[in-house]
Amino acid sequence: MHQYRIDEWVIYHQFPNADSESLRKGKRSVILELLENNQYIIWIDDPERDIEWRRKKVDEAELTAID
Repeated sequence: MHQYRIDEWVIYHQFPNADSESLRKGKRSVILELLENNQYIIWIDDPERDIEWRRKKVDEAELTAID
């Protein structure tokens, strides 16, 4: 069972254990699609990224709920 729903906003942590604070910092993202095995397709809300890198397949463990 998925923890998050489509259209729910979350924080995506690509490198949660990185030495650099800028790499550890999460990116605001929205769930686009629920996949099998606790995976999701998300859209990363980061205008500094090229458009083709903003849609990403991620594991649930890389996401944190926004309160």
